[in-house]
Amino acid sequence: MTWWARSKTFAGAALGRRRMERDMDAEMRHHVASYTEDLVRRGIPREQAERQARIEFGHFEPLKEECRQARGLRLVDETGQDLRYALRMLRKSPGFAAVAVVTLALGIGANTSIFSIVDAWVLKPLPYPQGDQLVQVFSANKKQDWVGEVSPADVYDWRHANQAFEEICGWTTPEFAIQTGDRPEQVIGGRVNWEFFHMLRVTPVSGRDFLPQDDRPDAAPVALLSYEFWQTHFGGDASLRGRTIRVDGADVTVIGILPAGFHFALMGPAEIFMPLALSEQELKARRLLSLQVTARLKPGFTLPHATAYLDTMARRLAESYPETNTDRGVKVQSLADAIGEQGGNDRALVVFALVGCVLLVACGNVANLIVGRAVARQKEMAVRIALGAGRARVLRQLLTENLLLFLLASALSVLLAKWGVNWIAQSIPVTFRAYLPNMGRLEVDLPVLIYTLGIGLLTGLLFGFAPAFRCWRIDANRGLKESTSRLSTGAGGGRFRNCLIVSQVSLALVVLVASGLLVKGLVRMYSSDPGFNQHGLLTARVMLSNAKYEDSKRSDAFVSEVLNNIRALPGVTSAGAATFIPYSGSDGHTTYVVDERPTPPPGSLPFVSLDRVTPDYFSSTGIAVLRGRAFTEKDTADAAPVMIINQTMARRNWPHEDPVGRQIHWGAKLDRVATIVGVVRDTKGFSDTDTLEPQSFVPEHQQPGRSVMFTIRSASSGSVFSRDIERAVLAADKDQPVTSIRFMEDLMAEREAPFLIVGQVTALFSALTLFLAALGIYGVLAYSVAARRQEFGIRMALGAARRDLLGLVVGQGLKLAVAGLAIGLAAALAVTRFMASILYQVSPTDAATFLLISALLLAVAGLASYLPARRASNLDPTRALRYE
Repeated sequence: MTWWARSKTFAGAALGRRRMERDMDAEMRHHVASYTEDLVRRGIPREQAERQARIEFGHFEPLKEECRQARGLRLVDETGQDLRYALRMLRKSPGFAAVAVVTLALGIGANTSIFSIVDAWVLKPLPYPQGDQLVQVFSANKKQDWVGEVSPADVYDWRHANQAFEEICGWTTPEFAIQTGDRPEQVIGGRVNWEFFHMLRVTPVSGRDFLPQDDRPDAAPVALLSYEFWQTHFGGDASLRGRTIRVDGADVTVIGILPAGFHFALMGPAEIFMPLALSEQELKARRLLSLQVTARLKPGFTLPHATAYLDTMARRLAESYPETNTDRGVKVQSLADAIGEQGGNDRALVVFALVGCVLLVACGNVANLIVGRAVARQKEMAVRIALGAGRARVLRQLLTENLLLFLLASALSVLLAKWGVNWIAQSIPVTFRAYLPNMGRLEVDLPVLIYTLGIGLLTGLLFGFAPAFRCWRIDANRGLKESTSRLSTGAGGGRFRNCLIVSQVSLALVVLVASGLLVKGLVRMYSSDPGFNQHGLLTARVMLSNAKYEDSKRSDAFVSEVLNNIRALPGVTSAGAATFIPYSGSDGHTTYVVDERPTPPPGSLPFVSLDRVTPDYFSSTGIAVLRGRAFTEKDTADAAPVMIINQTMARRNWPHEDPVGRQIHWGAKLDRVATIVGVVRDTKGFSDTDTLEPQSFVPEHQQPGRSVMFTIRSASSGSVFSRDIERAVLAADKDQPVTSIRFMEDLMAEREAPFLIVGQVTALFSALTLFLAALGIYGVLAYSVAARRQEFGIRMALGAARRDLLGLVVGQGLKLAVAGLAIGLAAALAVTRFMASILYQVSPTDAATFLLISALLLAVAGLASYLPARRASNLDPTRALRYE
């Protein structure tokens, strides 16, 4: 059946349905009038009869219901007709359908993949009852612009003068040495105030929770175990409750098992929980900032209320303890936001916004395709309207076709989204998952599927309505008279398509600039020198027991013995140890003042990173000593205190002097004095952004610590060498576990993984955006060339050179591209300012990136314009003049 015959059938059916509706309405009015006359004949006044008829109109409800059912059946029948017709039209244009569906599926699938992350890590509520009432509290110093942990004494004061919180709990995440088999093991644990799990509204599935008497320094040690730890290490033994296990060399009674799946993201993979049990001396410590603080707001209290209350407390404590609490304020943040900052929610939201631009570019392309197709069908629509088809009926038919396209794309996008989610999930390092909400689990679940369907419907309505509405405004007489080419070159349609192209180019520029900044930072991250030699450097971490190694001389002797054992291993060229090493995810700080200089007021003392290292640490890591000397075995506890600083520390305090030989007062009370004996090269890896910070080093012999990171340089590799390292530690102490035996290159890759994932995702989607933008420009110009075929034939017949036509079409494309670039540059400058926190040593207004991306887009636009321009210049004037 031809489209002409289909149009007549379509119009005839529409007229028939209208007649049926008119007949039904007339029948309804007839029955109502008859009922009224019957009442009048019974002697009831007409006004009362009409009123009674209206009251008794319910007697005709079956007739009304019959009419409703008839209308519903007609609507279902017409919708079925629309869908069948839409499918036939798509089968007739398989190229159009394939391009439109795949383009949309790429845009919607990309959005669905990133929405899976946003849904899992941002939108889903915390897995605790009334989780929106949980907050995280930090110490803050506005003058020095830092936010961090809280002193135990401050927490103690908050707990005893509490007016805004139901519970306030301090906690830390130590590492515990346990022995459940033949070999000791190191596990992440948590030391918490006794109300911690009551605050989270988490109840043990077996046993009991902590009690107030458990949180005393003289109480018998007790522990709660995570369900997973109980299963993997004790086989789910139900008799474990009430028994003791060895933790840090002491007997600890297991009092309960936490629910399966319990996870507190800020603690990471914590598996054993014990009471904080602070001593009187620790409770009075105000200089030591050592506790994380989580609290639950009282009903009716909000974050501003809590902040105002704690600000008042901070001012009172500053007045009472000016030496330690001057300029020490607080920062209160919802627990969800605190977990989100740790898990990189800002990166996920930025990528989500950029991928939204990809969807808009894809929708713009499909809208252009639909507009071109709708214009080409204007004669068909004019015939339908002339035969009596209602404009609303034609509009609904076109909207049905467009929605079908978008829904087919949504179905395909689910498959693409599932692939994207799996790819992103597999890219997340295993050790990083424990610090993410829901343990970093990602899946295409029901909310994501609803989101996908909603995006498909919304985009179908938004970007399908404009082309359909254009056909609504068709003048049937003009449509029947004019040729398709003249209809196609209408000013309104051309302006609409040009606006879409300008919008696509501007959105593409925003995505490409943002991606370019991220990729540039990624390149710098991988290409910049970290300040040490990471190749062939093996690391091993040991956390010494507080009870067993309380004597600093004993811990120093242990470290020395382990280093001697490691150096005796085949292939080892050097070995050292430090409290913190680059890319380990932790560091320490202390306050300091330079000798013979004024001491700043309390609260304004500068901070410096402090590390305890052995003499061979610098040689094993390859950190160069630029001035003075490294530490030696003579720098013992009985020798004069010495210190080594890095270049940044030297520049900050002695910009034009040699710091070697100068003295520094350091420590919480500035009661320790050390002489600077050397300056070493700056090293990266101690901060999230790798900004170079002042660093200081003291000899491990003079300041032994319980956290030890061994650095071993050797040509050997693999599990055999790892077991050798473990045997070297056990030879010094058979009960001391060793953890995290890893190569430095693996540590660096893990630390850089969040940046890498964001860079890879945005690079992939920016390439897709560039392709879609080029496709959009090509499609509009190719359509324009086809519609203006007669015009180009006349131009050539009148003497226009081929290069003139080539320049005309390319110029049209470049004009659209330049307009889009102008808008896009302004938008990109505004958008990239919000990305500063996730950019690695790159300015959000980096001029080179903006210029390079603009030039790239302009070149792609020129190439996309050249192809249809070349077709226009190769037209045969004779054939073009005979066209239509």
